[in-house]
Amino acid sequence: MDITILKEPACSLETVLNVLGSKWTILIIARLLEHGTMRFGELHRSLPGISLRTLALRLQDLEAHKLVHREVYPQIPPKVEYTLTAEGRMTENVFKELQRFGTAAKLEAHHNSTESLT
Repeated sequence: MDITILKEPACSLETVLNVLGSKWTILIIARLLEHGTMRFGELHRSLPGISLRTLALRLQDLEAHKLVHREVYPQIPPKVEYTLTAEGRMTENVFKELQRFGTAAKLEAHHNSTESLT
């Protein structure tokens, strides 16, 4: 019998990576920060390339970590909305900094590529 022992994350950044490090997770949170409440289909359309299964799994993970609230309305067809919780909204400043970093890196890469052409 194989017993897996889960160790505690060594530092808080490792914890962040455990929660947000999966592909698509950061983009899902970014969309919810930008648009507020979104339905599953809206999220799916806003993320070209993500499969329905992956979106569902990432949303389940975010809900399990209490970053996303899932509201199910008892109607036919089913209506489900996703909203960031207070804990999820705490990521907003971090996302703004990541976006700023991404913009600067993109500009630097563009500058370097045009410089090499001359």
